[in-house]
This record gives sequence, structure tokens and C-alpha cells, in this order.
Amino acid sequence: MTDIDPNLLFFGNWVDASCRIEDIENFLEQTSSAYQRELTWLEEEGHVDLDIEFVPLFAETLPPILYMSVVIAATSLLEQELRGISQALRKTLELPLSFNDIAGSLIERFRKYAIGLAGLPVNLQQSDWQDILAVYEIRNCLVHAGGDLGAFAKADVIRTFAQRRQLTVCRDERLELEKATAEAIARVIFVFLEAVYDAALVKFPGHYGPRKI
Repeated sequence: MTDIDPNLLFFGNWVDASCRIEDIENFLEQTSSAYQRELTWLEEEGHVDLDIEFVPLFAETLPPILYMSVVIAATSLLEQELRGISQALRKTLELPLSFNDIAGSLIERFRKYAIGLAGLPVNLQQSDWQDILAVYEIRNCLVHAGGDLGAFAKADVIRTFAQRRQLTVCRDERLELEKATAEAIARVIFVFLEAVYDAALVKFPGHYGPRKI
């Protein structure tokens, strides 16, 4: 069986990944519109049921949960992509080590592997690396600490990211994400992966090249 051209492989994988991130962004926009309609209904037509003394609070309680779920999904996509890129680099370059042989967090391992070992010419500023590190730590806090910043060792990384991006990410020491934060996280992931795939297309030239700026 003939191996696939690495230029075509990385281009195709980026097309797939970018479409999935854009789907996440579109989903956020559509659900936000639905929540706004629900809020309008609550303000204009909602009423207390005298029998159960209940006020519908769908539009107030669900969004933070949804936004956290979207962030977990987006960072899961990020992890899949970084592992897939590393596997493709190992096969194409016949590297002696696998991604799992590298120590550190997901982002730290990828940086060591893709740039240090494989030599991808990734054009990212230090602030870009800080952003993607923080995004993955938000995921870790949600998954491993239940969103409790007080119990999370890298809470300062998240707070610094929120301050730098002027985002609201917590309330009373717990992560509570808003639409703007979920959108920013999806965009950080998009920009990061775009830079990585651009670098792959530079390293493995062919019919497809990096985006034109």
C-alpha cells in the first residue's frame, strides 16, 4: 500500500479540523439565539405557576453548563489533533520517539515533539502558547477539579488568561463560563491549529501551501 503524500495528509486533516471548530462556533451562535428568545419569553410572557410556584429558568441555568460542555468538546478535538499530528510526524520523518515518550502536559509535550524533535517551523508568539496552555488548563480544571479553582493547582494560569483576554471565567472561585469565553476558547484553538498545520505544509511542500496572509 502506497503511503499518502504528507502534504495532502496535513492539508486534508486541517480542512477536517477547521470545519469541526467552525461547527462548534456556529453551534454556540445558534444556541445563544435560542437562549435569547427564551429570555425574551420569560420577561414578556413567563409567569409563576400558582400550583407549583415554579418560574421557568431554562435560559438562566443551562447556558453555563452548555458552555462548559462545548469547551470540553473543543479541547478534546484539540487533543485528538495534536496526537494525530505527532503520529503523522513520527511516521513521515521516522522519528525514534513517540508522543507518549515525551514528558509534560499535553501542550508541553507537543511543543517538544513537533518543534523540538520534528522541527516544525510553527510561527507562534509566546502569548499564543500561553493562551493554548491556559485553554487546556481550563479543560483540566473542569474535568479533574469540577471547576473548583481553589482546588486546582494551575488556577493562576487560568486567571491570567482571563485577565489578558478580558473574559469572565469564574464566580466565587468556581469556573462559570459565558458565551464570549467559549467563543474565545474555540478561536484560540482554531488559530493555534491553523499555525501548526501551516507549518506542516511549509515543512512538507507540495500542491497545497499555507494560507495566504
